[in-house]
Amino acid sequence: MSREAAGLGATNANGTNADGVPRRPDGSCGGLFEMLRWEKRMQVRLEGPFDAPWYFDARSWGDLYQGTFLQLPVPCQQLLYVGNGETCYTFGGSEPSSALPSTYHWPGEG
Repeated sequence: MSREAAGLGATNANGTNADGVPRRPDGSCGGLFEMLRWEKRMQVRLEGPFDAPWYFDARSWGDLYQGTFLQLPVPCQQLLYVGNGETCYTFGGSEPSSALPSTYHWPGEG
């Protein structure tokens, strides 16, 4: 009922629908889990700073583009302040601190 109210085709428990929404990057129709993920993204699309819910959902679902950062480093000033002898560092760009190839197989991923 909620899909039809939003102008989307109805679906059944198998995740099949007539309009094939949402579509995956390769053009195929998404299944039931893909529909649930898309609907969650639409519900939180303007929530939080910098689309944070989209990022964290994509991170947990394995949908981030390969090489996207997975962790946020401690700011350099705070590391220097606590004086633990650590040098400043960053995360992202290389494993294990960045995303592996996504479940979507985005164009250009290895």
